[in-house]
Amino acid sequence: MRVEKPLWLFVGAVSIVVEQVGGAVARRARIVSLAARGEEVERRLRARASRYLDDRLDQVAGSRAVSVVVDTQLDRLLEPLVDRALPIVLDRLGRQREQVRVIVREHGEDLTGELVAGMRDRAAAADATAERMARRLLGGRRGRSTPDEQTRDPAPPGGPGVRP
Repeated sequence: MRVEKPLWLFVGAVSIVVEQVGGAVARRARIVSLAARGEEVERRLRARASRYLDDRLDQVAGSRAVSVVVDTQLDRLLEPLVDRALPIVLDRLGRQREQVRVIVREHGEDLTGELVAGMRDRAAAADATAERMARRLLGGRRGRSTPDEQTRDPAPPGGPGVRP
């Protein structure tokens, strides 16, 4: 069988192309591998730099000299700001007296309600303790309450200023 010259050229050309494509694929795989390693190295370097900066910032923040400088600068900046802002705030509050009264009244009612509820809880606990002691002294059951007392709920807070 006689093979013509162009077929050998075609087979040779195909083998060269396959070799070059294979080499290109291998080079691309190597580049991708190096890029992945580079990303890992970059991530590690960034983490190391971040830890270094965090350590340095902690040292600076903990430094007595920095603390003194920050305190003096805050005092220097805040005093004029408060001196300027406080009269403006007080003037605005003076113009909105009814709103201020409502806020103060509601706040006072909330505080009163909390105070009354706390006093009731303490009084109920004191009553229970006194009742247990009286039972023990009179020779009744020791340390156990009746089923009615176990299911009894504490009285809800009431009175002026207390919201349900």
